[in-house]
Amino acid sequence: MLEFLESLPPKTTPGTRLSFLVQGGFPEASQGRCCECFLKTLPEQLGCVYGGTFIRGDMFAIGLLGKKLGCKMVQPFIEIGDSFGKYGYFHESIIAEYASPEYLSEKQIRQFQRLSKFNRWLMGIVAKRLGCTERLDAMPYREPDA
Repeated sequence: MLEFLESLPPKTTPGTRLSFLVQGGFPEASQGRCCECFLKTLPEQLGCVYGGTFIRGDMFAIGLLGKKLGCKMVQPFIEIGDSFGKYGYFHESIIAEYASPEYLSEKQIRQFQRLSKFNRWLMGIVAKRLGCTERLDAMPYREPDA
């Protein structure tokens, strides 16, 4: 992504607005905030106006769920795109609604921890379908204990 962003030429048209969509696999929007910090600085370097960043987490399974559920996961992008097309920027209230949760609650973290064995088993199946031949907890670059 950085190679692509570094290749963008500066704009010569005054008032050009540059906005971003950031999606990630983790459920918390906070996972994309460091990327957002960088993206806020980029438009000025390119002679543009910053138009906002839309962050959406919990997208890991989009390609694994099938067309119907995948379309449901993409719906927020369609809605935010419609709003952006209508107003020319991302409304903060819409961004906050779709970006949530910012962080998982303690209750949600405990629920994930209770499901960790099941999740590892399920991720093992997903990894095999994606062509993974090694254990998911393999550490091939770890130095052996001395």
